[in-house]
Amino acid sequence: MEIIPILGGLTNDQFESLLEICESRTFPKDAAIYTEGQRSIDMYILTEGVLQVSLWGKEISRIFPITPVGEMGLFTGEPRSASIITRTPCTLLRITKDDLFNLFEKDKDLHIQFQMGMIVDLSEKMRMTNELIAKLRSKLEKGR
Repeated sequence: MEIIPILGGLTNDQFESLLEICESRTFPKDAAIYTEGQRSIDMYILTEGVLQVSLWGKEISRIFPITPVGEMGLFTGEPRSASIITRTPCTLLRITKDDLFNLFEKDKDLHIQFQMGMIVDLSEKMRMTNELIAKLRSKLEKGR
């Protein structure tokens, strides 16, 4: 399996511990993984396939393998901010909030490394979003 960036700081033992709480799930094309507004009780890591992120019924982006989804709601407790739909048949690793937080209690260093990986991942997503907003703003200003 390719290294999942958010898990890059984990030791082999920590990675194995995390894999033990993962449930591999497969979904057909056009299956809803998350629905906007849904309660957040888990997250996934996409291992195969392509996902679509939709907001207000409109596609806003695509997600490709070794990318986490649902992590924001898992940590904030907020409802899902977007809908996630499979564009192809997909395989994902499911991690429940209860299992993950129980693992964090047992291994504080794993907790720190996992959180650092999430910070890096979310920072990269924020950087890409900021770039997209800047491009859209520039197009709007040129159109005036």
